[in-house]
Amino acid sequence: DDVTPEAMFRWETMNILLLPEDAAKPNSMVKANREERARIGKHLKALRRVLDAANKPKYDVEKMVAEEKKLEELKAANQTKRLVIEQKRIKAAAKEAEEAAKGAAKAAKKNEAAAKEAAKARKKEDAEAAKAAKEAEKAAKEAAKELAKEQLKAEKEAEKEAARAAKEAEKEAAKLAKEAEREATKAAKAAEKLAEKEAKLAEKEAKKAEKEKEVAASPGKAKSPAKGKGKLKVAAKGTKAIASFFGGGAKPQAKQSASSSPFASSSPSSASAAAGMTRGMEGDDEADVEKVDSMEVED
Repeated sequence: DDVTPEAMFRWETMNILLLPEDAAKPNSMVKANREERARIGKHLKALRRVLDAANKPKYDVEKMVAEEKKLEELKAANQTKRLVIEQKRIKAAAKEAEEAAKGAAKAAKKNEAAAKEAAKARKKEDAEAAKAAKEAEKAAKEAAKELAKEQLKAEKEAEKEAARAAKEAEKEAAKLAKEAEREATKAAKAAEKLAEKEAKLAEKEAKKAEKEKEVAASPGKAKSPAKGKGKLKVAAKGTKAIASFFGGGAKPQAKQSASSSPFASSSPSSASAAAGMTRGMEGDDEADVEKVDSMEVED
């Protein structure tokens, strides 16, 4: 019942400031507070009237009973109002709790669905990973098989190449052996021919030496030893060349025969006869020298 400016400032300003910032319905709250203030004011006025009636010198029982009855009615109304407000608050709290429970259930359901989706996605990923692993393993096996095939093929090719190279080497070796055999046969034939020629030349030399001995033994005119010696030197050179070419053999004895020839001390008749025979021998020697030179050129 206080309507002074201070009291009104307290009720209308400060109480509004005390309201929470996130209040759902601030106007309804202000209205409810004003109604509560009016009820409290009526209650206080009734109490005051009861006190005034009790303090009067002349005690009026009927008035006292009437005022107390009003006070009880106000008290019951306030109690009822409080119960209604409390019920509303309880209902609102229950509703909020129910909504919160529904929200929690909905969130749980949503989370469960999300978990199921995640599990499903994870299962799908695991299946895809297993499939990829199997495909990778299969590809690795195929690659290993292909690699083994390639290695086997390469080994077979290498063996073929080695066998081909061995055959080629064998053919080349056989060819070289044949060539060597042919060359050896040719060299043997050439050596045989040279030996035959050397034997023939040795035989000719022996015959020539025998003729020289016969000429030396027969009487006749002696020829100039210088001329015969020069011819014999030519024959000796040819024979020496043959001997040096064949690496040995019978050595020429023309020089020795010439030096030991008794033509120098013979008589003129024997010298002329010896000169004729010597000229014949010189012709034979020159022919032999030409044959030897032609043999050297051919060899």
